[in-house]
Amino acid sequence: MGKFNRQLVNEIKKEKEQESAQLKLREKYEVPEDVMIVEKDNMIKFSVRIIATLIKITIGIIIFLLTVVGIVSLVFPETRNELIFQLSNTLMQLKKFLNI
Repeated sequence: MGKFNRQLVNEIKKEKEQESAQLKLREKYEVPEDVMIVEKDNMIKFSVRIIATLIKITIGIIIFLLTVVGIVSLVFPETRNELIFQLSNTLMQLKKFLNI
């Protein structure tokens, strides 16, 4: 037996993806089976999607950097002592602010 025709396999995969997308869209818009739904993007949807992606990437980078700072501050003794001092100082300020 020879290899599968890659173009044929790719076409079949695309057809299956399109069928599943149509099924989801039919459920979303409650349309009968004999209608093909085509969703078009407009500028607002595109902008919202791009902004949401940028926000997710930014939050991921911030979380990564905070994780690195936390690990570094726990590994090295000098930064660990400074971190503990800052945390205790912050707790004292919160107690003053909240009158506890």
